[in-house]
Amino acid sequence: MVYEDTYRLRQINDLKIQQDLNSINLMKKCLDESKEQTNKMTCLLDGIEIRLSGLHDLIVPVYDSTNTLQIKHSNLQKAVVQLDNILEYYDAVKNLSLVIQAGPGQNINTYLNQMDKLRSAIQYFTINKNKSQKSENEDLWVKGKMNVDREFESYLNKFNVITANVTSDNLDQADSGKLYGPKENDLNQMKNIMEWFKKTEPTHLDKLYEKIINNRSQLILDNLKNIKGKANSLNNSANSAAYNSSHSNSSQFSKRNSLAPQSPGSNLNNSIGDNTDSKRTTLRSRLT
Repeated sequence: MVYEDTYRLRQINDLKIQQDLNSINLMKKCLDESKEQTNKMTCLLDGIEIRLSGLHDLIVPVYDSTNTLQIKHSNLQKAVVQLDNILEYYDAVKNLSLVIQAGPGQNINTYLNQMDKLRSAIQYFTINKNKSQKSENEDLWVKGKMNVDREFESYLNKFNVITANVTSDNLDQADSGKLYGPKENDLNQMKNIMEWFKKTEPTHLDKLYEKIINNRSQLILDNLKNIKGKANSLNNSANSAAYNSSHSNSSQFSKRNSLAPQSPGSNLNNSIGDNTDSKRTTLRSRLT
């Protein structure tokens, strides 16, 4: 009986040992396979790294070349833009002459933009010392500036109560809408011109103000002279009429006295006076 129990225990132990051995063998097999897969993966990664290194060696020069080409292309574009600007400077007089000589018209902002282009051309030729081109552009600039001055004065005249066409005779009859209240658009246009002058030629704006003030002062003086002259002519006419009326009245009075009948007393007085005068004359002749 004891022998059988011992035999069974031995079988059970042998079975467990066999199972453990099988498990160990399986683990060894899995470990070997894992090592093999690891080696394969390592080899694959090494190959990828080698290929990436080769690709890097191939791409970097291409990238550098591409970057160099991009820089050259950008520089070329800048050169083309600068060349276009230079050509515009040389063609400024030809392209802007008609527009600037025609005057601002209704759109002062567009005209001022054209003047800015002309000013840029003048600055370019000043720096690069091209006297002939600079002279042509400056002549056109002066004409354009005169047009801007006239436009500014025309807007300013809309704010004045008395203008060259309004005198003391028709001031009361003039339409108040024409003398006062210019449109808001005109005021904005004046502001744009003032800002443009401040940006381009600040001193010219002061000269323009002085010119306008002198013109306004002269206009007021002329109107005052006209008013004074008309007042003097009215006074002379009134004095002449009064003199003519007085002279006419005195003539009529003398005619009435000559035509009136004389009374006997008046005739007697006249005869007595005549006799007295004759006696005085006779006495003086005797004494002498």
